[in-house]
Amino acid sequence: MKRTVSLNAVSAFFMACAVLHSVSPKAPAQISAPVETTLDVAEPFRDGVSLVWSPNGQAAWDSLKAYHKVDKIVMRPRSVTAETLDAFKWDQSKVLPPDTLIFAEDDTPEFRERVRTALRKQVGENAARLIEPYEPPTVVGMKKALIVTSFVARPKFPSSFIPDTNPKRFRDRKGNAFQAYGFGTQGKHAGSHGDNVRVLADDLNDQFALRFTFYTGDDRDRQCMVLSTPGTHQDFESALKDIKELLGKERIPMKAVEKEGKRWRYTDTLSPNDELWLPDIHATTLCEYPDLSNKRYLESGGGYWILGPVKQLLNMRLNHEGALVETTFVVPPTFLSSGADKNAVPVDQLPLYPKRFIFDRPFIASFWREGADWPYLACWIDGPEMLTVKK
Repeated sequence: MKRTVSLNAVSAFFMACAVLHSVSPKAPAQISAPVETTLDVAEPFRDGVSLVWSPNGQAAWDSLKAYHKVDKIVMRPRSVTAETLDAFKWDQSKVLPPDTLIFAEDDTPEFRERVRTALRKQVGENAARLIEPYEPPTVVGMKKALIVTSFVARPKFPSSFIPDTNPKRFRDRKGNAFQAYGFGTQGKHAGSHGDNVRVLADDLNDQFALRFTFYTGDDRDRQCMVLSTPGTHQDFESALKDIKELLGKERIPMKAVEKEGKRWRYTDTLSPNDELWLPDIHATTLCEYPDLSNKRYLESGGGYWILGPVKQLLNMRLNHEGALVETTFVVPPTFLSSGADKNAVPVDQLPLYPKRFIFDRPFIASFWREGADWPYLACWIDGPEMLTVKK
């Protein structure tokens, strides 16, 4: 397992977030409902459990390796999470937002204050509080370092959607149903979004993928969101590879389709005949990764390194105006000496196919920078914990 340990109980410190407590490394949990985070993009989905993955933890791990000038880190006792992070391949410069903070230096009071100040400015006080007061070495031959990676993304929809004041029923894979609030578009308003909403795939039988353009205010940072039903996928890795392939395909703006013996004209943008609805989603988690913490690595005759508590603070939300993603990852190593059809089909004469995209069952939301090989956040929504549910 490559997941988090629990963050349970509300505290004033995190203003309704969580307080860490110790549980089994193989029994991760989250705040008050089963939203889980993972460092492994191949972590299997579990029925009725929502899951979030961001490569920010990977950036921290890669920074740890760069600090030590090594290609991999072998931990004792064995860490499957460390092996997974060592094997992951990506182009970090294309995946993470351009203002990502990366710190990897020897630990000093001045360095900690510099990191705190940067986090406070970028994310806020909650992230800054992850950087605890400096503690000097307690024994001769001890050396400390600190690895911190953090980014914020606040993309907006170019044209807002309409909040739905009437909740819709969302059904998870366990068969449980919840009344969830959301947003969307239909009728004349649906046709006004143009290329900002595009259909990437639709089997006309409730399996589909939609691309939503994001506006960041920075021409160097083009982003989009893809919402997709899972199909046969059972983890992020296989689903995201398919999504990346769909994003790279050449558009077919119009084509002919057949449904129940009738031919239709199908456009890859929304029309006044169409309906779109998706739930508001949100999550705030403070996570610890026990499979990485308190394990030795780079052992030698002169001593060894050991990781202290590895933590991530993640906050995300999606509503009718756009998205917010905030994630901060902290890795504290310590050294003790021994003494991470490209042609459009001419089908103008056919009736326009009425598309209906209602995300009222489990789906994947992934957030991409243009040209990236992986998204900077992916969410599997399968239950009420990330929804705004009617009381």
